[in-house]
Amino acid sequence: MTDSGPDGLVIHRVPGSELGFVFRLWEMKKFTAEKTKPSDTIRKAWQQLNTWGARYLGQISWGGRELAPDTREFVASIARQWVDAKVSGNGGVSIALDAEYIPDTAFERSHQHFTTHTHPGALQGVVVAIEDLEDFAKDVRRYVWSAL
Repeated sequence: MTDSGPDGLVIHRVPGSELGFVFRLWEMKKFTAEKTKPSDTIRKAWQQLNTWGARYLGQISWGGRELAPDTREFVASIARQWVDAKVSGNGGVSIALDAEYIPDTAFERSHQHFTTHTHPGALQGVVVAIEDLEDFAKDVRRYVWSAL
């Protein structure tokens, strides 16, 4: 069985922070402009993180990975930090789209769709505009499959 999970997880060491680290769970989407607006795709991504974020974090397997002793406790607790909306846990949404669809505004309503994490810096958004996203995706697939 295959299952979806987190699209990205970044952990940063932050000296002086409560736990010594912070993390950001990312949801990454592609916007194809078929019947929606970029803001619809962004909203759905935030809602997906809001609904499934803890599950995604719980699915990450750390077994067999070499972790520094001071990271083990932090990594073991990231799902709980997420559920408790700790300052160490943050969310992010990125959207990739054709350059012609760059929105004037993109993330101004994020806090309305991802309501659990309200601390400063909790939410971040990234718009990745590519001249021709479909051609870029085909090139990437070709390179990835040629390496196998």
